[in-house]
Amino acid sequence: MKPGPLLVFLALSFTAGFATAPQPPVADGKVVKLDPFKVRDDPLNSFGFDLRIYYDKKTNKVSRIFFGPIQENSSAAELDVLPGDELVTINGRPVAEFPAGVELGTELGKIFLARKPGDTLDLGIIRHRPGKITVTVASPPRLTPLR
Repeated sequence: MKPGPLLVFLALSFTAGFATAPQPPVADGKVVKLDPFKVRDDPLNSFGFDLRIYYDKKTNKVSRIFFGPIQENSSAAELDVLPGDELVTINGRPVAEFPAGVELGTELGKIFLARKPGDTLDLGIIRHRPGKITVTVASPPRLTPLR
């Protein structure tokens, strides 16, 4: 599998970019467990953040996941999740245990794409400031098709 960007849209801009290039330095901070992250309406459009996923080419497993841009007025933005914050656990499981890939049939795809309204995610992050936050996923804005 040749590494390259894979675009998956969550809240209009969930980008799962796979990279094997140099990774950002390890963040100085403690793991902050987010309270349950609740999915509403359309799972593909209910998350207000991008993710940058790094993986090990030899094992094809995730090595680290970082938040990218955060959608304005999303619950993630309201809770002060910032680009560069590191996602370290998903439902209590270290991200390094997940195989790389965010397609529907993959573990990460099942977590981020195959969600039903009302489902929750427990996310642990490392950020540069202490605290615990509760994330509530907002409904996506209604878009009018261009003619």
